[in-house]
Amino acid sequence: MTIEMCLSAEKNADNLFREIKDEFEKKGILAQAELLDSNVRVYSEYENGIMVKNAVAEAAGRFIIEQFEAQEIAKIVRSGYSFFTHEERHDLIRTIRSILEGSSEDIAGSLFLIRRKSIITKRLLEYFESKDRLYVDGFVPFRLKDYLSELEDFVDRSADDFLMQKEYNEFLGLLKYFVSMQEPKLAKVNVVACDDGRYLLLDERGDELSDKELAEIEKDIKQGQMSPEDLLISSLITLAPSAITVHNSTVGRAELLDTLKHIFSGRTSFCGGCDLCTMGNKGGKYLH
Repeated sequence: MTIEMCLSAEKNADNLFREIKDEFEKKGILAQAELLDSNVRVYSEYENGIMVKNAVAEAAGRFIIEQFEAQEIAKIVRSGYSFFTHEERHDLIRTIRSILEGSSEDIAGSLFLIRRKSIITKRLLEYFESKDRLYVDGFVPFRLKDYLSELEDFVDRSADDFLMQKEYNEFLGLLKYFVSMQEPKLAKVNVVACDDGRYLLLDERGDELSDKELAEIEKDIKQGQMSPEDLLISSLITLAPSAITVHNSTVGRAELLDTLKHIFSGRTSFCGGCDLCTMGNKGGKYLH
């Protein structure tokens, strides 16, 4: 059975041609692809038509993502987030593209990464069931409305996350400024991270803080309403030590450590192992 197909693209048809050729070679499909101006002609006298169309759909799907997705994201951001500064829009687009290129650990992005390919390939296969000629530039806006809708939803979710991160960074900046304006109440605080998630504060000699120092913390903080991490940060802000050393900090506390480094810039160090690192599991006046 002879299979003939033709795919047209206004721009970068050579990329579409290479995608199809590569897909044929990867799957060992005996079919020919040739580039004629902005058209890619596909021809086979030997292969099952379904196999050829599946391969073309996979290749055309990749081309659509590479060719159209970046401009669609930019269009959504420009129209929906005009209240962002130019730099913020640029940063948002860069963040979204990083997620969709798989260089981020964003779970929602990873799921959309898989789903978008599935949607596009499915729509192409449905189209090829009755037609052998595809005009890619017209197919995207008219036949991929579900993909474009999901892409817009993903951009909106990413923008929400972007705004939350921006507000969080501004809040950290405010805390950093507040700390810098305070007179240090202690020369140094040793923070011992306990295995059960609590924290123990020790002075520069490795002794527990005095009742007066703990009372200073309790005066400013409603301890029972805070997570251990928030309680630790609030306590350190109240004490405003000139130096902070964090002990036993190697497991599962990366976000907290980054926050401490940001707020107490130039004051924070991390112990690689000493006698104080085991103090947290021996009892004491824990923050709670």
